[in-house]
Amino acid sequence: MKKKISTTQYTRFVAVILCMLLVSLLPACSNPSRDDPPKPKTEEITYPADFVKKFLYYGNIDTPKKVAQDFKNGGSKYATDAYAKPDGSVVVVVTERQRLAYIKYNDKRMGLDEFVQESPKYYHYTLNKEGTELSFWADKRLSPMAGTTLLYAAPRCSGYNYYMKHHTGKWDMLITAYNCHTNQLIHQYHVSEGWQMSMDELGE
Repeated sequence: MKKKISTTQYTRFVAVILCMLLVSLLPACSNPSRDDPPKPKTEEITYPADFVKKFLYYGNIDTPKKVAQDFKNGGSKYATDAYAKPDGSVVVVVTERQRLAYIKYNDKRMGLDEFVQESPKYYHYTLNKEGTELSFWADKRLSPMAGTTLLYAAPRCSGYNYYMKHHTGKWDMLITAYNCHTNQLIHQYHVSEGWQMSMDELGE
């Protein structure tokens, strides 16, 4: 004769089973499986071989690989990766945020605001949006530091930004210098021709 299970025993049995089920579900609830967040979309910005060799080398000590490493040394704020190609060009891998941050960084490095502050009443400049034409008005009292920034850093940073802003083809910059008091044209040359003037040429 089978022993009859009491209502109390049955209730306890069901309660135990439910507790076991709840305990087994706790890890799943506390650590829900989630997909990794999607990685930011990247794009490749190519600096052509002629630009890299002419404007990004220091003497004969640099190579495309060294230029690419310099991009990576700038940190993840400005680039995800960079590498040199066999043809001598350099490819920089960036997210949209990195691309815009790098453009902003170069805009600041140009030092053009500092140039204007040397003589706010007389010194001024114009720079086209492509970064290929820079005109400035100054006199020979322009400091060597501001002159170097104006004639070296500004063109170099404009070249970097030219490609970061999705321009393609060959980059060069036409620099035009005027005396800020007479508006007289003093000198005009392309950056690819090398440093072509001294501050004394700007006159009084």
